[in-house]
Amino acid sequence: MTVIVDYGVGNLFSLKCSFNSVGEQAIISKNKDDILKADRIVLPGVGAFSDSAKKLKERGYVSECNFSLKRVTSTVYTKV
Repeated sequence: MTVIVDYGVGNLFSLKCSFNSVGEQAIISKNKDDILKADRIVLPGVGAFSDSAKKLKERGYVSECNFSLKRVTSTVYTKV
């Protein structure tokens, strides 16, 4: 399962549609359990990683993302 992490930045719907157009099922989620269970994580961005990292921390996703990064098959950071 691909999880597009909803932490308040990026065009999430566009990302989800992009994945769907190539046959990949993706979900948009704020749920920490979804992040932990994901095969792939997408961290949408707006061009400045420091701003995105701050939002991840503010929303309490840092530990889940760090854990997941150690075991997922791929992680994508996007500028959308």
